[in-house]
Amino acid sequence: VVERTTLPPYPVEAQDWRQHVDCVSSALAKFGTALRQGIEHADELEDAVPADLFTEIAHEVDKYMWFVEAHRQ
Repeated sequence: VVERTTLPPYPVEAQDWRQHVDCVSSALAKFGTALRQGIEHADELEDAVPADLFTEIAHEVDKYMWFVEAHRQ
């Protein structure tokens, strides 16, 4: 997984909670974008099962992103 990921490494030098919130939010956003691309690709192939699976995962990622970004307020 580490060799094939498109997510950048987590910056261990992040010092305060705001930096951590930004890093997690950014990673979730990028993952969400990749999921949506997967949904589109599965739809193009008319493959409903992966599209549904990716949609469910995207829904959860969106929820977690909302929780994380709520800490910015």
